[in-house]
Amino acid sequence: MAQNLARLARVFYGLDILFLIPLPWAGPVLAPILVSLVMLIFAIIILYRDYLGKPVKLSAAGRFLFCLAGLVIIVSFCIAGHYITQADYASHFSWPLFMAGMVIAVADFAFLAYLGDASGVA
Repeated sequence: MAQNLARLARVFYGLDILFLIPLPWAGPVLAPILVSLVMLIFAIIILYRDYLGKPVKLSAAGRFLFCLAGLVIIVSFCIAGHYITQADYASHFSWPLFMAGMVIAVADFAFLAYLGDASGVA
């Protein structure tokens, strides 16, 4: 059992080429899975709030922060992609930069979906 978990961890932390256009993107398999899970959770919350008659409203600042978060995440993949031909390219993936982008997106969404209602901003 422990060997299977260790093998699974190597798969999730193993690096992969994600895109090649306009330049190579590379990162651990886990990173795009996390992005997908967060987007799925956002979609479920948006649909649920719409069902309740309280749609999530996106302000200009909210749009800007989502674009910033996406750009930060993309840059984290492109940095490692730039070194894809080197043997140690895995060391160039910036988990702190990737997580900063994720935190910006989640904080922005949390504000828009929940705190924005209380402040009347959304």
